[in-house]
Amino acid sequence: VNIAGATSSSYITTSYVNHDSFSVMVKYTSPCTDSSLSNYIKLTVTMGVGSCVGINRSISVYPNPNHGVFTLTGISSDDVTVEVINTLGQVVHTAHATAHNGTLQQNLNTLPAGIYILRLTTPQQSEVVRLSVE
Repeated sequence: VNIAGATSSSYITTSYVNHDSFSVMVKYTSPCTDSSLSNYIKLTVTMGVGSCVGINRSISVYPNPNHGVFTLTGISSDDVTVEVINTLGQVVHTAHATAHNGTLQQNLNTLPAGIYILRLTTPQQSEVVRLSVE
């Protein structure tokens, strides 16, 4: 089944549910020959805030869990945007901050207890880390 609107080299959607599967055809046409190569790739969407195993993360948060006061390390730039996303996918806090020697202190003690995703964006990287507030 074709997805309406998915006609260019990129397609973004937020209309999916856990364990949805998508089949994608990747087609490469060589400018030097008349031949083309295509493959199908199956993607399965798994949503949640569980741990990602086997991913080399450069940014760390400690202590974790915490009471809204924590330190981020491994940030590649002084200029960083911090977004806090709740388990409903809502951005509940956004801040532009300055990291010093790859470290950033945050005081978000007004956040209610719960599990959050921190999305950190710098000119060199974008990364998400799990945050637990008690």
